[in-house]
Amino acid sequence: MSSTAPTSYRDQQAWRDLQRFLPERLRLTDETAPEEEFWDWRGHRVHLDRYPNPGARAKVVLHHGVGTNGRQMSLILGAPLARLGFETVALDNLGYGLTQVRAGTTPSYDDWVDLVVDFLAHERARDDRPIVLYGLSAGGMLTYHVAAKAPRGTLAGIVGMTFLDQRLQQVRDETAHDRIAARLGGPLMGLLARTPAAKLKCPMSLASKMSA
Repeated sequence: MSSTAPTSYRDQQAWRDLQRFLPERLRLTDETAPEEEFWDWRGHRVHLDRYPNPGARAKVVLHHGVGTNGRQMSLILGAPLARLGFETVALDNLGYGLTQVRAGTTPSYDDWVDLVVDFLAHERARDDRPIVLYGLSAGGMLTYHVAAKAPRGTLAGIVGMTFLDQRLQQVRDETAHDRIAARLGGPLMGLLARTPAAKLKCPMSLASKMSA
């Protein structure tokens, strides 16, 4: 991460600019924004947006997709749920938002799953209140995979959007950027992942129908 990159959303303008597209009830100020903290995981520094509420009956852990980040989840869901009396935590997963990835590593989706499973254990060590996962887009699929891998009893439930089984050709055809990407993208990425090219970044707009 560049030394000039912000380490707090208080110092980032992008999410503030997004608020002009939101109704007034979903906009945040410095006074109503969530508390920010970092959680160390395997050498990574994971950024958290948290609305603490020790008296809340449950926690909701929020997960972004490939086109969003934790602060955007705080805008559309974290703050509203906090006002309803829940404790909420929004993560910036590896490679997104203000999370600082350990130098020399290239995170995978499996790392995303392991990170959240371990984060749930971290939260359960703090207290035993029920935890619900909410995921938007790819974060929805993440909630499912985390629930499948986490020890029984860790979660009270999941709420997810966009459960897409990319093993199905029809799903790949309808979500990929084009037919070539749908048929050759997966195998090609699998081959490249075993080479130094794995460190190269590819915009999601070239892989999927982000415009949709």
